Amino acid sequence: MLRADTRSVNIAGTSRTAGHDPAVIPSASSWRGGGLGCKILNMQDLYIENWTTGDDDIELRVRGYGVVFCIRFSPETIKAPVLLQQHFNSLHALDTEAGSEVANQLARPFEPLMASLAPEAQDVAGDLLSDYLYPKHFVLEARASAEDTKSTPFFRASITGQDLTLPGGNIRMPQLVNLKLEEWVRNIYSSGQISLAPSNLGDARLSGPKKVLADGNPFFFKSFGKPPGGIYRELDIYKRIKEAMSLGTIGPDLRICHLHGVVIDRDILETSTEQRLLGVLLTFIETNKLSRMGTLFYRVRGGKCTTETLSRWASELDDCITKLHNAGIVWGDASPHNILVNNEGNIWLIDFGGSYTPGWVDKEKCETVEGDLQGIERIKSFLANHSEKANGV
Repeated sequence: MLRADTRSVNIAGTSRTAGHDPAVIPSASSWRGGGLGCKILNMQDLYIENWTTGDDDIELRVRGYGVVFCIRFSPETIKAPVLLQQHFNSLHALDTEAGSEVANQLARPFEPLMASLAPEAQDVAGDLLSDYLYPKHFVLEARASAEDTKSTPFFRASITGQDLTLPGGNIRMPQLVNLKLEEWVRNIYSSGQISLAPSNLGDARLSGPKKVLADGNPFFFKSFGKPPGGIYRELDIYKRIKEAMSLGTIGPDLRICHLHGVVIDRDILETSTEQRLLGVLLTFIETNKLSRMGTLFYRVRGGKCTTETLSRWASELDDCITKLHNAGIVWGDASPHNILVNNEGNIWLIDFGGSYTPGWVDKEKCETVEGDLQGIERIKSFLANHSEKANGV
């Protein structure tokens, strides 16, 4: 259960006291994931991180500087027949290509309320990873009686203390204990020791940290994630990579992502001595492009690659995967979406979290040598097809 504070919030000229009813976080099993983040068009300091739908309900997760708003829409609080039909239309539209615009439309009426609750930008430090990971949390919801012609934004609760869903995973989880991180991970940081790096790809305080600074050096921050299964495999692979490098079976010049360190925080509850793994720090590969646009897939689809470059990438890909396999390491999710092209035009293999990408690796070959080889052949065919187009074939 969430604990609602008892502040009085003035909405549309009417004073409403929060805490009138409990706000219940839906169970993960009853909700399905929604879309990617997007900017709220009318308000520069808010960013829709994602949305979820389930049991006829909608929840938008909107981030501002130092704050997160969970905006909920439910038939339980929207009683007007016309508005209820609009709600169900939105519910279905969020799962289409129009999802981002629908999410914007749903969020816009809440802008004044969010603005009144959000801390002043100058009062938010905002430049540390900890500032991003531990924002204030508020629950808002849309309400409409049977006679209303439009729904009204309401403040429902603030979430604090033990009611917060904390980032990361407990380091006492069996999967993490078995990895024995303390024996082989050289660099362990707290989130307060990591800075958000300036970027031309958007404000990391809103859209989320990717490039961060540790000891003054740039790294890619990959969060623990939900569900967390991929990070267990990824850490195990990085352990194997480190062992292979110490044995000389993998050279330091192999262009693959490496683990620099992990980010671990003590539980924010004062009564707790538990620690949580928040994420990992990986090699930062500079592409000067939005994350997905720097991948091999989009670089090739852009149509500006020469035949010589495409041929070189195919050869380098063969060489890289052969060296990994010779060291007993399976890439696990071979696709051009998991290859970055850096500013010097070199390819780098990333994402050792496993799984598979439909169209590149068959499901039954997921996380196997055979799956890697299948994916590599399909990537090379993808490169060859675009090489023919470059030559006008």
